[in-house]
Amino acid sequence: MNDDFLTTYLNDHLAGAQMGIQVARDCLKHNPTGPLGDFLVVLLAEIEEEYEQLKNVPARLSSTENPAKKAASRVASKVARLKLKDAFSGYTDLTRLEELEGLALGVHGRQKLWAALEAACGSDERFSDFDFPALQERARRQHDGLEHHRLEAARKAFAPIAKTFRPL
Repeated sequence: MNDDFLTTYLNDHLAGAQMGIQVARDCLKHNPTGPLGDFLVVLLAEIEEEYEQLKNVPARLSSTENPAKKAASRVASKVARLKLKDAFSGYTDLTRLEELEGLALGVHGRQKLWAALEAACGSDERFSDFDFPALQERARRQHDGLEHHRLEAARKAFAPIAKTFRPL
């Protein structure tokens, strides 16, 4: 196995997970209650749990997390949050939709990560504590939940604006 390539791949996913955690926190901050808030609490906990599990892998490969990618992830996360927040109206239905889409893309990426690791490392003793099929199923479940909330956010974001009759 090419541990150098695997380390690079893992560092890329760690950077993405770090960004996903921040987006999930921001989304939860603006949607703390109701079905979406309840879903985000669980999703965030699961993403953080997987991040903790994944960030220990480079040490198993006698390498470390790439600090440059970690810093780049923080900068990208801040830029994304600036983009997501309308300078004039703050947090909007469109912001929520874009956050949920970003989270859905990240979760889909994690599902692909677990499948790739299972294919490449499933028989490697260093990964014996990973239940790759369960992690893939969890990501599928998370994605399905995000899709439900994303479509609801789209309905709200793109709902017609009520026009008020104003006499001349």
